Amino acid sequence: FMIKNGGGTIINILSVVTKKIFTKSSAYSASKYGLLGYTNSLREEVRKHNIRIINVIPGATQTPMWSNEIRDKFGDRMMSVNEIAQVVVWLCLQKGTMVTEEIVLRPILGDL
Repeated sequence: FMIKNGGGTIINILSVVTKKIFTKSSAYSASKYGLLGYTNSLREEVRKHNIRIINVIPGATQTPMWSNEIRDKFGDRMMSVNEIAQVVVWLCLQKGTMVTEEIVLRPILGDL
């Protein structure tokens, strides 16, 4: 579809586990690293078709993935889903000859 229409943008939401090692997250980390490798390879394959593929790599975000205990304890330090969505919209609006291939988003107060 994108090739036929002359381009487009694909956004993959990864995780900060692709940048920093966390214990007790081996399966989750493996899935995100797999997506990172796939995305980076696919980007090179479709670049010539004016297709942008962007990795969004957020840190701790307020989602149901976290236990209530963790959200209660650290929720004020986590980013909101809306904040991540605003960045995704901004990335989709990029035009011209450049592409942001990867963007790392971290809570302003640091990782949990």
